[in-house]
Amino acid sequence: MYSDRSQASPPRPIACFGAVHWDIIAHADRPILRDTSTPAHLDQKPGGVATNVARVLARLGVPATLVGVTGADPAAASIRAQLERDGVEPRLLERSGQATGQYLALHDPDGGLTAACIDDKVLTSASPDFFIETAHQMPDDALWFFDANLPVAVLEELTILAPRAALVADAVSVAKAHRLEGILSKLELLLLNHAEAAALLNAPPDTPAQNLSADLLNRGVRAVVITSGGEPLHMRSAGRVLDLTP
Repeated sequence: MYSDRSQASPPRPIACFGAVHWDIIAHADRPILRDTSTPAHLDQKPGGVATNVARVLARLGVPATLVGVTGADPAAASIRAQLERDGVEPRLLERSGQATGQYLALHDPDGGLTAACIDDKVLTSASPDFFIETAHQMPDDALWFFDANLPVAVLEELTILAPRAALVADAVSVAKAHRLEGILSKLELLLLNHAEAAALLNAPPDTPAQNLSADLLNRGVRAVVITSGGEPLHMRSAGRVLDLTP
């Protein structure tokens, strides 16, 4: 059937709350070894899960607002300028005397993540007040996206304010996935990888994705997407299970 796309409704705006970092990504040209240097291509760019999501959404023509915290430094100025070029609306709190968050990742030639480190004290020490005030300014029809880089206190406060049936979250890492425990029943969609799902549920690392997704739905999440590198991507919602090979 022919569909006149010109008649389609405009996409709903999406408010992204979370990490705003300056990323350094190393793409090695051979497997990375401990205790020695490895030739690699280094890429520097804005990063953080919420930042990455907002930038991609803007490129897809979706109105995207990014709410986060930076230092008052050259990295913050570069990030803000790039966001504006991308078409993302930045709502950033610049904290004087603090450094903008930094993320360092080491990738093997196949794209696998060998190691990564993050310095995000500028966010983890931030008061919920800025996020609460900014949340009240979001459009009534917006979808909200959280990442687990946010402190638990901020996540809990924002969840109270979030529009009904409009909340999506990303678990970010094994170290931070547990921050979402208290808001699982409020999530329409949860995005995480296999290791993060196991950590969030205190399950053995080799627990099948099907079991992890079923447990998450039992805890109140309406839909789950679990990735596992080159293994099939697993999705579950009420009455539907789907596995896709990347």
